[in-house]
Amino acid sequence: MLSVNNQNKAQQETEKRPKRLALYVIYDRDGVLDGFRHYYIDELRKVTDYIVAVVSGKLNQESDEELRKIVDEVYYRDNTGLLAGAWVDGIQHVGWDTLYQYDELLMLNDSFFGPFYPIEELFDAMEESDADFYGVMKNFEEKSYTEIAGRKLKHGHFRGSICYFYIIKKNLLHSEAFKKYWSKMPKVHEDWDTYFFAEIEFYDYVLDNGFKIDAYQSDKLKGYFFDNLTHNMERNVRGNRMETLVRECGVSYYGYPAPKVLLIAPAPTHPDIAAIRAGVSFGPTAYAKSCELGKLYRAIAERQHCGFIDCAELGFEINTVDGLHYSRSDHAKLAPVVTGKIREMLD
Repeated sequence: MLSVNNQNKAQQETEKRPKRLALYVIYDRDGVLDGFRHYYIDELRKVTDYIVAVVSGKLNQESDEELRKIVDEVYYRDNTGLLAGAWVDGIQHVGWDTLYQYDELLMLNDSFFGPFYPIEELFDAMEESDADFYGVMKNFEEKSYTEIAGRKLKHGHFRGSICYFYIIKKNLLHSEAFKKYWSKMPKVHEDWDTYFFAEIEFYDYVLDNGFKIDAYQSDKLKGYFFDNLTHNMERNVRGNRMETLVRECGVSYYGYPAPKVLLIAPAPTHPDIAAIRAGVSFGPTAYAKSCELGKLYRAIAERQHCGFIDCAELGFEINTVDGLHYSRSDHAKLAPVVTGKIREMLD
């Protein structure tokens, strides 16, 4: 009787929630689906009615077969236009008549891991918002930015953007304005082209057409990105946000054993980060502050009794393309260091 009641409750919850279609963009240079994508799709299934995997490029046969078992439809396209092009092609593939049969459209990609908490919590919060365009992470308005990457901003300053995870609610989804914007294929020659079309300019466009925007993170992380990244990283560490996160990650939930936590301190930025990232604010003290992060992270790891790796001690070189990340070869060197540490922690 209890089982039947639970089934009925789950069915009722499904029936009363908005009807949702998800476009999930996948790109893997090796053509492998990977477990993190499978997990993410399984979680999406809990809150969506139909999932279309938009694959830019190819997947090997094994991954293709695995993917087809967990989504409703697989659409292959040439790997052109980056994320903006993939979303445009995905929408055209589904078709507007089909989209109008749904209350909400999820526009997603595979550039992040998760979720780490029940995804239903995100959607419960979203349904309480009156926003027409809802996301997980939001970059907030910054009036001191009149241009980004050398490009002038439409309204004379940066008004904000939503990243990675879009929920387009019915009022916007069924509008002529949304159809007009996503029916055109942007010219994409570099990463900034897709950032502007899919994030910055679309954000402005939604506001300019009288729609509302909101995000799950709320104002708690306001200024995180467009406000001197290293300053905020240091502030989050010194202000106990990072330690709170580490402590909460090591807590037992739903009867499972508390997981072991490995904290990895990022490498310092490139010494010339202010010049390399001229389009985004990195102040004159950015490099010096980034060099201090390792010590702060180590202290947290010691207090919380978790594993620790300081990337500054590995001797890798930060690339000069963006001044923030390792080269592909150095990533390959980092992988065995991390796996070795994990094995040590599990022994």
